[in-house]
Amino acid sequence: MSTARDVARRAGVSTSTVSHVLNGTRGVSRVLRERVLAACDELAFEPNVVARSLKTSRSRTLGFVVPDVNEFFTQILLGVEEVAEASGYSVIFCHSHADPRKELSYLRLLRGRRVDGIILAPTGTRHPDLERLVQTRYPLVLVDRTVPGLDIDLVSVDNQPAAFAAVNHLIGLGHRRIAMVAGDMRMSSSEPRVRGYRRALEAAGVPFDPDLLVSGEGLTNEGRLAVKELMSRDARPSALFVANNLMTIGAMMALQEMGVSTPADVAYVGFDDFDWAGLLRPQLTVIAQPTNEIGRTAAHLVIERIGQDAEKPARRIALGGQLMIRESSGCVLAGRDGRAPGGDDMAPGSARASKPASRAGAMPRMTVGPRRAKARQSSADARPKTDR
Repeated sequence: MSTARDVARRAGVSTSTVSHVLNGTRGVSRVLRERVLAACDELAFEPNVVARSLKTSRSRTLGFVVPDVNEFFTQILLGVEEVAEASGYSVIFCHSHADPRKELSYLRLLRGRRVDGIILAPTGTRHPDLERLVQTRYPLVLVDRTVPGLDIDLVSVDNQPAAFAAVNHLIGLGHRRIAMVAGDMRMSSSEPRVRGYRRALEAAGVPFDPDLLVSGEGLTNEGRLAVKELMSRDARPSALFVANNLMTIGAMMALQEMGVSTPADVAYVGFDDFDWAGLLRPQLTVIAQPTNEIGRTAAHLVIERIGQDAEKPARRIALGGQLMIRESSGCVLAGRDGRAPGGDDMAPGSARASKPASRAGAMPRMTVGPRRAKARQSSADARPKTDR
């Protein structure tokens, strides 16, 4: 069996350099790091992680627990792994299936494996194990949503201004009967999106109609049923705002089943971008979340906590989203005089901005939330919004 000394001899470096590369305890040049890793591969060298963790009280591993395996969380994982690998950490990935019992089981498993910190997209259920992690100041960072009553680091998109921008875009195109399919209201991310929807209506002087706010529970089939019910009414909405990507899939299924054309019959804006959103016909207008950045930021935070930063107050970092204007929102409603309802109230150039990307060239984007302020701030001030 090969040893660290054999690796050092093969790579032409000292044993301390091998240790620093494997443990991430000191910066090592990229050239030396690649030589050490290549030597490990050639010699089939496997460091004894358990023994090392007992000796150093560090396992150089992070846990990442998510409620669902979809593109949203996969992109966050890629961001986590990018920072973890650069910092000398491995990542153990766990899927709770949105089941609080599985979430609890995985938290216990990860603690038993002596992981140094955990990044968690919670089910939203508060349970004693989570409370103990907070009380003992264990390195823990939440992504996407919070747990009621627990003061824990959080990284998410700034949901309210993102939802406001989506609905304001539809209002700018002349729509007044805008329905929202909201997610699971037990999730902390859902309420700010509803608030953004309502505030956009209020800012434009559009009366809020509670019948146009329905729940799709954040799930595909429930989203499908919600859209079918909305579009079966005598007084249909002229536009839909759907608050996550799973419900977007359900909404597209419902509209196809009913023979409803987008945007000719109903305009559409979704929340969450995904690789195939631009491949659908029509291409989907969406709020794109900075998923990779969420993952990178969460990884930086948890590694800071591991590095003796446990005493600092919990931080809540809200990153800006982007309104990706594509084809599905492009319906401008004509009034009797041939103008869109609201006439002069329409946002200047909004109809042009909603033209398909295939005709207009580059896809129009509008940054919403904290990122918008970045262009107006000095580089020293251009940071994500943080509540402490």
